[in-house]
Amino acid sequence: MMYNPCVFEQLPIFNTFPTSVRNQQLNTCNRAAAAAPVARSNVKFNTVATEEGLLLTLKKPLANRSQYKSELQSRIYEIKNKYSQIPKYNLVSDMWGNQYYVDVTAKIQEKMIEELNSIDMTNFGRRLSKQSFGDYELELNHDGSVLNVSSERDSLNKNLQFGSSLKDFYVKSCTVEDEAFAVLKVAIVLEKPIFAAAAAADATTAPSTGSDSLEKLINWAQGESAVRDNVKQQEKYDQLVGCSSMNECKKIQKKKDQEERNKKEQQEKARRSEIKRQKKLEQFKLRKQQEQEQKAKKEAYETKLIEEQRKKIEAMIQKQVSEEKQQAEIERKRQAAAAEEKQRLELRAKELAEKQKAAEIAQRKANEEAERIKREQMLLEQQEYQRQLVEEERQRKAAQLLSKSEATPVISQSDNEDMDEDMDVDSESDNASTTLRKHSSPILEEVDDEEIDRYNDSISQRKPSNGGYEPIIEDK
Repeated sequence: MMYNPCVFEQLPIFNTFPTSVRNQQLNTCNRAAAAAPVARSNVKFNTVATEEGLLLTLKKPLANRSQYKSELQSRIYEIKNKYSQIPKYNLVSDMWGNQYYVDVTAKIQEKMIEELNSIDMTNFGRRLSKQSFGDYELELNHDGSVLNVSSERDSLNKNLQFGSSLKDFYVKSCTVEDEAFAVLKVAIVLEKPIFAAAAAADATTAPSTGSDSLEKLINWAQGESAVRDNVKQQEKYDQLVGCSSMNECKKIQKKKDQEERNKKEQQEKARRSEIKRQKKLEQFKLRKQQEQEQKAKKEAYETKLIEEQRKKIEAMIQKQVSEEKQQAEIERKRQAAAAEEKQRLELRAKELAEKQKAAEIAQRKANEEAERIKREQMLLEQQEYQRQLVEEERQRKAAQLLSKSEATPVISQSDNEDMDEDMDVDSESDNASTTLRKHSSPILEEVDDEEIDRYNDSISQRKPSNGGYEPIIEDK
C-alpha cells in the first residue's frame, strides 16, 4: 500500500544521539535487513524534471498480460449482446392506419459501432496498475534526503537520492501502457525546484544578443572582463598620481594588485560556474527537448495503437455482421428448401390419394363387373334348370299319354268325337302349360336401372343352399 502523507522517521529531537551519529549507527542494521531481498530488473525507474520538482516513474510488466485483452473482449461482447436483444424491426403506421415493419438494423449497427469506439479502458487500466503496485511502500526519511521504495512481492528495496531535500511527494497516476506494462507516477516536491533555480540564474545573466550558445556567452564574459581591467587600470593610475610618497604608492599598488587578483579569481570562478551552469542548462534543455520528442513519438504511437484497435474492432464487427448475414442466408435457403420439400410431399400425397381413389374406383368397378357376370351366370343356370324341369315334365306327360293310349283301344268316332278329343287334348295341353307355369319362374331380362342394383344386392346377401342355389319350383 502507498500512503500519502508519507511516513517519516522519528524526529531527531527525540533521539539520544545527533543525527549524523544515529545514521552511522543505525544505517548498518538497516542495510543488513534490507540486503536480503534483491531488486528485480523488471522494475524500471525514471525521473523527469517538472515545475514543482521531479516526476518519478516506476514501470513493470503486468503479471497477467492477457487480462487486459480479455477485459476488452468482454466489454465488446457485452455491447454486442446488448444490441443483439434490441428488435431489428419497428412497427409504424401511416395516416390511413396501415401498419408496416421497418428494418432498423443499420441504425442499430451504427450505434453499436459508436459505443465500441467510445470504450474507455482507463478505469480498468488504473485498477490493474493498482493491483500490480499494491504492496509497494514509499517512505521518506526525517530530513527529506532519501526516498525509500520497497516491495516484498517484487523483492525490491531501493533508496533514492535526488541531490536536494524533498518537501513532499504524492501519487500522480496509475496507468497501463501498451496493454502489458503497469506504470506508477510519483510527483516529488523539492525545496528548490530545478525550474526556479534556472530562472533565478537567467535573471543574473546579461541580455542575450539573440543566441544562447555557449561560445557567445564566453565571448561576452571575456569582453566584460577586459572592460573591467581597463577601468581598474585607470583607477590605479589616478591613485598613483595622487600618492604623497613612493612607499605609500607601493603599498597601495600592492594592495590594489592583491584585490585585483582576488577579484580576477572570483570573476574566473564565477565565469566557470556560469559556464558550468550554462552547460547544465543546455543539457537540461536538450534533455527536455528529447523528452518532448519522445512524448510526441509516444503519443503518435498510442494514437496509432488506438487507430489500429479501432480498425480491428470495426473489422471484427464487419466480420460478425457478414457471418450473421451468411447464417441468415443459409437459414433462408434452408427454410425455402423445407417449404419446397413440404410442397413436394403434399403433391406426392395428393397424387397417391388420387391413385388410391382411382384404384378403389377400378376395384369397385371390377367387383361390380364380377357381380354382374356372376348374376348373369346364375340367371343362365336358373334358365337351364327351368328348361330341364319343363323338359322332364313334358317327357313325363308324354309318357303318361303314351301309356294311356296303349291301354285304351282305338275307337273310331265321328267328327264330333274327334272335335271333343281335340278339345280334350287342348284342355290337357292347357292344363299342362298351366302346371308348367305354376312350377316355372318368370324369365328375367337384364334392365339397366336401379332395380337391377337392388336385385343384385338381395342376391349377394342371400344364403346359398342345395349346392349353392335355392329351389325356384317346389313340387306339391
